[in-house]
Amino acid sequence: RAIAIFDKLRLPDVPGQPCFRDAGGDEQRRFVAAIFGSYDPIANVRYITEFFKLVPKKNGKTTEGGAILVDALIMNRRPNAEFIYIGPTQEVSYTAFSQSTGMIAADPVLRAKFHVTPHLKRIEYLPTGAYAKIKSFDPAVVTGAKPAGVLFDEIHVVASAPEADRVIG
Repeated sequence: RAIAIFDKLRLPDVPGQPCFRDAGGDEQRRFVAAIFGSYDPIANVRYITEFFKLVPKKNGKTTEGGAILVDALIMNRRPNAEFIYIGPTQEVSYTAFSQSTGMIAADPVLRAKFHVTPHLKRIEYLPTGAYAKIKSFDPAVVTGAKPAGVLFDEIHVVASAPEADRVIG
């Protein structure tokens, strides 16, 4: 189901806004399969709790992360669950937010099921009340949450910040 959702998401900044099904690669689908396929809904257990993907610069990792975030909001069953996308800088966080919200805006069904609050960089999935916050890494901003999921973009940059080990832990 997660792969089917991922495949239907549209690339908002590519001419014609193709779906990931047409523009994405098999390795992206395998990563989505690993993330969402490691959860057993009957036992309510996630067998793999941390994922790492090493991708060279300018290969769409922020766009893919934005798609995974939208996919996670749709796949999530927990009411009012919080998801966090953490970028190392405001620019990366803005790009992730723009990509996620662009994917939502490109699909009339998703537009009806999501509420976007741009000034808070917040995306809410209305059927469950689950929401995502897109943040720039700052120990004062990131701590205190009890998220259902966290996606770090460019963790090598985030990890070099003061107190990063405490916050990430």
